[in-house]
Amino acid sequence: MSTKDREKWDKRYAQTARPAPTPPKALINNISLLCAGRVLDVASGEGAVSLCLSARPEFQVTAIDISVVGLQTLTTLVLEQGGHVTTLNIELDDLPAVANLGCFESICLFKFKPSRALLTTLVHNLVVNGRLMISTFNQRHHHETGFNRSLCLSANELLDHSDDLKLIHFEQSNNPPFTDTYVFEKL
Repeated sequence: MSTKDREKWDKRYAQTARPAPTPPKALINNISLLCAGRVLDVASGEGAVSLCLSARPEFQVTAIDISVVGLQTLTTLVLEQGGHVTTLNIELDDLPAVANLGCFESICLFKFKPSRALLTTLVHNLVVNGRLMISTFNQRHHHETGFNRSLCLSANELLDHSDDLKLIHFEQSNNPPFTDTYVFEKL
């Protein structure tokens, strides 16, 4: 990511009359697979995932994103909801900054394909027996919408990433926006 990416996302989130973010269906369907405690919402944007999780007392949420504007929106929405989310403006390519976030019982990453280096860093941020939930666009999404192929997961792409992870759940959406959802447990 870069200054150009930050500007792109800040501009998108600064648009007026945007609807309130809604939690992804994959999160709603699989929230019981997350571990109670500290949760890191990676590439949180305006906070659809953070808002959903922070409404539940078993989660203490930290949201990180490149967009200051997205994080400001999240802060406003969570305060209106009466909850609490810690927000941090972090460039996801700044791996030392991500590594220094500490340990989490659960890490969520939605609608963003992590680099292998970021994924390795996130695994290190996860406690033993912690859960990593990744749900993002797959190749069918690319074929149906023309969305950039390199930003979509290939079939089984995440399965061989780390010997420290055990897949405990996988699902593939057959409806738009066509996503693959993986839930891993750290060994």
